[in-house]
Amino acid sequence: LRNEIRRRKICTLLSFFVCMPNHRLIEEFKENTDYNSFSRV
Repeated sequence: LRNEIRRRKICTLLSFFVCMPNHRLIEEFKENTDYNSFSRV
């Protein structure tokens, strides 16, 4: 299960990166994603 979540996260990050190539936004988005993942679990 953890592997799938990790894979999903990477795919989402890649998609977001392709849509909006902005390092700052990516970092913020990554932090928010990690926080949300922990909250979900």
